Amino acid sequence: DELDVDEYPAADAQGGLCQQRLAKLPAQAAWVGQFLDFAGDERILAKARMFSRRLESTTFEQALYEGVMESLGYKNNKAPFLQLARLAPVAELRRVVPVDASATDKAQRIQALLFGIGNLLPSQRPVHGAMDEESRAYVGAVEALWQALTAEYGKRAMDKDAWSFAGSRPANSPPRRIAAMSCLLARHGEEGLFKALLMAVEQAESQPDDPSKARHALRGLKAIFMAAADPFWDRRYGFGGQRLARPLKLIGDERCAAIVLNVVLPLLLAYARQKGDAALEKRLHALYRAHPKLPVNNVTTFMNCRIFGSSGRAVETVTTARRQQGLYQVFKDFCERDDITCGKCAMLLALDAPTRE
Repeated sequence: DELDVDEYPAADAQGGLCQQRLAKLPAQAAWVGQFLDFAGDERILAKARMFSRRLESTTFEQALYEGVMESLGYKNNKAPFLQLARLAPVAELRRVVPVDASATDKAQRIQALLFGIGNLLPSQRPVHGAMDEESRAYVGAVEALWQALTAEYGKRAMDKDAWSFAGSRPANSPPRRIAAMSCLLARHGEEGLFKALLMAVEQAESQPDDPSKARHALRGLKAIFMAAADPFWDRRYGFGGQRLARPLKLIGDERCAAIVLNVVLPLLLAYARQKGDAALEKRLHALYRAHPKLPVNNVTTFMNCRIFGSSGRAVETVTTARRQQGLYQVFKDFCERDDITCGKCAMLLALDAPTRE
């Protein structure tokens, strides 16, 4: 169900028949917003159903871990991050971490196992840049931890070529993203990350239809991921190279927002539906409606051009993440497909309905 949002050729966008209809029906711009709301609702429900299928064979904590790992792998490493999450599941990560260890020690142990299975350690592949004293000390520690685990986990090591280091910013390198996930798991080791997120939603102020309170709750969810921090990786792009002058967030604001929108809300929605918790479901939909827009990408640019052209209506109409998700759903259901012509699009058919005149 996921779209490769940055590989789609936005420059190839041409106006669809819907754009021609809207040019003749300027009063229907508000209706298009409502249509995108409904399409956006279908998209989050589809994601919730996807998680429900995963939950037939796994736990909520593991499903969350896999979803976050996929999102951290954006955009070139989604598949290897998911593979790593399944080769090193949460239950096994917890088993190798002493309960009484410090959060930093827990994170380092998790990093050692994930780096080792991921075939990302300096002993497994060349290091770019010289290692200073701090790097050598850190690498020595995680290598020693991995060596103690090799007999049990060494055969799980992934193919080195599974990872892509090209085309992404150094701050988003696989080792930094893995370090971030390790810190999150270590920080929430006892209660679990899923429970922490669930509690954040349940304990938010109980007025889900108040947009300002909903946005406050969303910031709280984002803050859980923004809190990922590591004394070594906060100032490093890799195992080697210079130490950064200032600490750099392991997960940036935009990626945290994408995780909340695409992983946390639909997974919690799957949970609410499984438990029959109508109040939680209502609250989650309120959070979804209030979620601010994410940055534009090739698919949203393509769809804005295809539906609205250069009229400026896209800025006026696509005002929330929910409506952006509606663009994705229309794209996936109609514009992307070769077996459906523009004339069969649900949006166009609805625009052409007699009641729209």
